[in-house]
Amino acid sequence: MPLYLDVNIAMSESGRRPLITGATYGLASKEFTPAMVKAVFDNLNAPEPRTQYVVGIEDDVTHSSLAFGAPISTTPKTTKQCVFWGLGSDGTVGANKTAIKVIGLNTDLKAQGHFVFDSHKVCWFLCSLRYQICSLI
Repeated sequence: MPLYLDVNIAMSESGRRPLITGATYGLASKEFTPAMVKAVFDNLNAPEPRTQYVVGIEDDVTHSSLAFGAPISTTPKTTKQCVFWGLGSDGTVGANKTAIKVIGLNTDLKAQGHFVFDSHKVCWFLCSLRYQICSLI
């Protein structure tokens, strides 16, 4: 946590001592979820917050993990979500791109797609497709 240490030293040398915390998160490709964000804010609001901690994994070496609760959904109830897996050049990427365009351009729905690709051993990808009825303000 070099940045954490640098900020602590700079603030100490300036004579100011605000609450400064440092966290390690997203280890081993873990996602940083809304429940983990809540755990960080709960820690900051605690009477004696931890200043150095880990979020997202169970740290069985330093035991500095913040506990986080059940998943928190931030997705509106009108949103539908689909997940598609594909391999190599099976045409699924093109089909998903077309689906996003058709939904977004030809309906009253708003569409969003996110693609993840990995080519280390076997070429695979993951497409998360979301669509919902919403009005733009």
